[in-house]
Amino acid sequence: MLGQKFYPETLIPLALPLLEADPLLEADRFPGDLLSSALSQTTEFWTASPELLTQMWDVLRRLETTGAVEASEVDDLVSDTISDFNVRLGQPSR
Repeated sequence: MLGQKFYPETLIPLALPLLEADPLLEADRFPGDLLSSALSQTTEFWTASPELLTQMWDVLRRLETTGAVEASEVDDLVSDTISDFNVRLGQPSR
């Protein structure tokens, strides 16, 4: 349902603890598909949910520190979705 952008206000808070534990968790199709679905939610959703956005930035920082994205350990779709999310919502300062 998250992939179809249904009920993000309910599903993202449920998904974030899972993503915090394992950013590349495979929910249904491939490693990182839950992250990709979460990041694909609308810009409006994320800007209206600053606490959730902060949690997502933490997930992305954790993923970045593992080097998995740069090492091509993730599907191109996940990598592209991360890049799109960063462009749409602006990467936070570190």
